[in-house]
Amino acid sequence: MGEHSIVGVSASKVVALIGALFAFSAGLNLMFTPDIVSILCGIVIFVLSIILIIAINVFGVNIRRNIPYEWWLLLLIALGLFIFYIILYYLPFISVLDSEAEEGIFDRILNIFSLSEAGSEVPILFDARVILLLSILLIILGCVLKVLGERNTKIYTSSKIVVSFGACWAIIEAILLILSSDIVRIIIGIIAVVLAILLILSIPASIKLPYSWWFILIIGFIYFVLLAPYFSYTIISGALVLVGFVLILMAY
Repeated sequence: MGEHSIVGVSASKVVALIGALFAFSAGLNLMFTPDIVSILCGIVIFVLSIILIIAINVFGVNIRRNIPYEWWLLLLIALGLFIFYIILYYLPFISVLDSEAEEGIFDRILNIFSLSEAGSEVPILFDARVILLLSILLIILGCVLKVLGERNTKIYTSSKIVVSFGACWAIIEAILLILSSDIVRIIIGIIAVVLAILLILSIPASIKLPYSWWFILIIGFIYFVLLAPYFSYTIISGALVLVGFVLILMAY
C-alpha cells in the first residue's frame, strides 16, 4: 500500500487533510450566507473540520488533546458532514421539489445535480454544497486508505485507488450529462467517459497506458477546464484525479 512515503506522512493523512481543508472552506462560505440555518450548518462544519485537522496533526505539533486519528473518527466526521450536506441540499431546492410542473425521472435527476438553473439564486450555497460533497468523498477515501494500511492489504497503491475512484465518479457525472437534452452536454459527457476509461485502463500494469504524473495531471486538468463550465459538479472528479496526481508526486 505504501502507507508512508518519502515525506514521512501516510497517504491516508494527506487525503483526509485535503478533505478537511475543503470542509473548512465550505464552512467558512456558509457562515457568510444570509440564511440562519446555513450559518449554523457552516459553524458546525467548520468545527468538524478543525477537529479532523487537529487529529491528523500532519506537522507533528502536540495539540491533539487526545483526539485519535482512527478510521472510525474519519467515518463519523464524514457521516456528520453528509447529514449537513443533505440539510443544505434541501434549502435552495424546496421550490423545485414542490413544483407542480410535471417532470420526467431524468429531469428530476438532472435537477438534483443542478444541471438546470435551479438554486442559482444562491450561488454561494451551491458552491459550498459542491465543496462539502468533495470533502466528504476525500475523508471517506482517507478512511479506506487508513483501514487498508492498518491491515497491510496488498492492493493497488494509494494514488491508484484515489484515481480510480475519481474516474468512477467522472463516469457518474458523464452519465448525467448524457441524459440531458443539450447536445453540447451530451458531447462533453461522452468525452468525460472516454477520459475516465483511459484513466481506469492506465491502472493495471498489464495494459500499456502510461500511469504517470503527467498523464493523470492532463486528464484532471481537462476535467476542470473542459467539463466544469458545463457541469459544476465536475470539480469533484477533477479534484479527485488531481489528488491522485499529488499522491504520485509524493511517491504513494
